Amino acid sequence: MRLLDDAAQALERVTNGRIVTTVRRPQGKARGLDAHCDAEFVLEHEGRRYHFLAEADHNVTPKSLTAVVAQFRSLARHSKFPPLLVAEYLTPQLIGALIEAGVQHLDTAGNAYLTQGAMFVCVQGQKRSKQAGTALQAKTRSAWGRGALPVIHRMLNEPEALTMPYRDLAALCTVSVGTVHNTVNDLRRGGFLKTIGKRVRLVNVSRLFEQWVASYPQYLRGRLARGRLVIPGHPSLHEVAEQQREQLGEEDWVLGGEGAAWLMDRYLKPDSLTVYGNGDLDSLCERLGAHPAADGPIEVLQAFWTGHTSPGGSWGLADPILVYADLVAGADPRAMEAAMRIRDGHLNFDEAARG
Repeated sequence: MRLLDDAAQALERVTNGRIVTTVRRPQGKARGLDAHCDAEFVLEHEGRRYHFLAEADHNVTPKSLTAVVAQFRSLARHSKFPPLLVAEYLTPQLIGALIEAGVQHLDTAGNAYLTQGAMFVCVQGQKRSKQAGTALQAKTRSAWGRGALPVIHRMLNEPEALTMPYRDLAALCTVSVGTVHNTVNDLRRGGFLKTIGKRVRLVNVSRLFEQWVASYPQYLRGRLARGRLVIPGHPSLHEVAEQQREQLGEEDWVLGGEGAAWLMDRYLKPDSLTVYGNGDLDSLCERLGAHPAADGPIEVLQAFWTGHTSPGGSWGLADPILVYADLVAGADPRAMEAAMRIRDGHLNFDEAARG
């Protein structure tokens, strides 16, 4: 991957050659479990070697930041060596947030934050070229537009979607046939779809999941907003979730976010509820005994699927991928810990080809 080589060269440049970087592509399982890194970075400095496991992310943004932090916290818990975020370019604001979160990073401009043993590197203020920025924006729009996200979500949850006629898959995801066609082509170019024998299968599933989670709040989630509600008397929201799950499912609504996490794990008592659905908003208010309020703790989002529940979900509950994405999107430390529990308990992807 060109990004990794460019970042390694930039690190050598900004350190005037005092750090020599070797990029090793992984062979088999590089760090245990089912996760795979993009490469191992071996840094040589003053006669010592320091090993990092590099994960490439072309487009880190303020909206995807919390998902990136969640990803690297999970990696740190399961990695033999420290994980290293390698990006195209990191703004000063992103760098500050990553340092505060303890995420080690390096970009192709030479900005770096690396600490291991006796080695400490912190480089800030390096700028990227305008040409690189324009190419990156074009690539991101092509592969991760809001129309592609429902299709990828369906594929992650239901591998059989890979064999569906495009027209059927488009109907399930509430997108056009052209969007499905373009998404499939983008996934092939990105190395996420592979034809094995006569079957099309997903590969690099963990990476696809990470990119989906990071892209969801950036490109789709905000466009789903239908309003916010409050229940007079402010009852405990975990009790509301418990009492309403079955009835919401009957009316094609599902709980996401903190409410779903509580029902799945019983760890985080929710301060807010997220409800997905396409039903009548007045009927939902009547069901919950709620009324609209701009700052209400219950957010209502449009479903981006058809049917009684989200693909991979259960009655009245969104699927674990969507619940996890909701939790990390809010950047709440309480919700982040709940997200880690959902990830460890429900989202251990098999890296073998799926489909």
